[in-house]
Amino acid sequence: MVSETEEREVGKLASLLGVNKEEALRLALKEGIHELRIRKATELYVSGKASVKQAARFAGLDLADWFAIASHYRIEHC
Repeated sequence: MVSETEEREVGKLASLLGVNKEEALRLALKEGIHELRIRKATELYVSGKASVKQAARFAGLDLADWFAIASHYRIEHC
């Protein structure tokens, strides 16, 4: 269920993007899932609970993209 505040935010986003609310919500969900996967993969990698390959797979990235993300966030490679 979406709160009234979230509904308004989706409406603002839709206007900003020039799309309808459903498309704005779909795009926000897709991007949010992507960001959450990267964040969790990063946490697992930094804590030593995931290897480089596992973290990349958890994030839904190939190794080259994972290394680019790791570099951006200044994550040391093991």
